[in-house]
Amino acid sequence: MKHLEWLAFVLLIPACDSGNYTVTEDFTGGGKLQTTMAPDSVTMVDQTLYFADGKVNFTGKFKNNQRHGKWEAFYQNGAKWSENNYEEGVYHGPYLVWFENGQLRIKGQYDRGKKVGLWELYDEAGKLQSIEEPELEVK
Repeated sequence: MKHLEWLAFVLLIPACDSGNYTVTEDFTGGGKLQTTMAPDSVTMVDQTLYFADGKVNFTGKFKNNQRHGKWEAFYQNGAKWSENNYEEGVYHGPYLVWFENGQLRIKGQYDRGKKVGLWELYDEAGKLQSIEEPELEVK
């Protein structure tokens, strides 16, 4: 993804009755980042980055200012690029990545930041290329 230089333009938009509000940062060349903040002005609730054409680039929620739950990323054509799950800032749960043509590229699983189980890697035609098993941690 290209480095986006942001302008010092911030727009505050009230969000529902919760007291949350949205901070919008516009980037030169288009695109914007919207972050929903809790009333304390420190705690992030969720975040969405948009391409210049208004389509979603990535989106997800926070817990204790760390990624938490499902985060999704998209190619500019709208196809899903990835779907990852987090538990307080570390990968936890299914990990999926697709090619821009919609074919699955990587399928794996995390357990509190560590790769577990079998990881499947596919080519752009959807053909399984390899199955990998993460190395066991020696203590």
